[in-house]
Amino acid sequence: MTTSNISMRGVPLCELSDADIIGFFNERKAATGRRPIRKGTAQTWIEIMRSFDTCDVPMTVRQMFYQIEMKGLVPKTEQGYRKVARHLVNMRKEGVIPYRFIADLTRWLRKPQTYTGLNAALEETRKTYRRALWVDQPVQVEVWIEKEALIGVIAPVTETYDVPVFPCKGRPSLSFLHGAAEDMKDRGKKTFVYYFGDLDPHGVDIPRSVDEGIGEMGVSDYTLEVVALTREQVERWNLPERPTKRNEHDHLAKKWQGNSTELDAIPPQQLRALIQDCVERHIDPGILERTRRIEALERETLDRLLLFQFGTSTGFNEVSG
Repeated sequence: MTTSNISMRGVPLCELSDADIIGFFNERKAATGRRPIRKGTAQTWIEIMRSFDTCDVPMTVRQMFYQIEMKGLVPKTEQGYRKVARHLVNMRKEGVIPYRFIADLTRWLRKPQTYTGLNAALEETRKTYRRALWVDQPVQVEVWIEKEALIGVIAPVTETYDVPVFPCKGRPSLSFLHGAAEDMKDRGKKTFVYYFGDLDPHGVDIPRSVDEGIGEMGVSDYTLEVVALTREQVERWNLPERPTKRNEHDHLAKKWQGNSTELDAIPPQQLRALIQDCVERHIDPGILERTRRIEALERETLDRLLLFQFGTSTGFNEVSG
């Protein structure tokens, strides 16, 4: 049975024809005082919607670019990438897709967490409370990923399983590696590191650099496995390739044979499935179930605390004076 991840007017997308989807686009355009959608734009927007439906959300702009490029609607160039980016901007501004469909964690707001009062702090704790999942598990799992922008894509898995994610953003600095190594030592148990990066000269060199750096800092009880991207995956999944970037000063690129492929080329749901498989092989189901039962009981305790302290499980309105 075919299912959809998204819907329009409450109808699963897989049950809608192209004409139905174009009708929806024009309704949204009319609501913002714009002209009906052009034929060429409509075809691209339809394929974008169907890609969201099959790949699930969120996605990065580059992931969507690869989906649309493989359908032959844009060239495999930076110009093609910018065209897809413009379409996604317009679709969000016109209310065709929610802003949350596009993941971008490369821009952070840095601000201390503050509250309007004690009740607000307790209420926020009640809503967001999570018991540390790995404290009682026999090992620790970490995900290291080359591209920070993909953190939002894999978050549905890593947040569910309380897995720390380390964005490498190129070769990790010495300070970055030192902090990670100290965390591993403090836990006092084996750490399994799973790496996800581009199949290009620098992407494949990052795990070597990480392994070497962590080892030099005295961590011995850990393993590092390269999960993606591999040449075998590119061939098996028929992922798009690009010419390898080369210059005379790049010794890694000089040794590289063949084309390169970005991690973003893996469809989002496939990337999340890879990570989930890595995580679940290390989880003791019995301990996980016990942790979740305790978490539920502790949430109930927070509810009772709010009820006892403020007369309601959702806090109270403070007044000044």
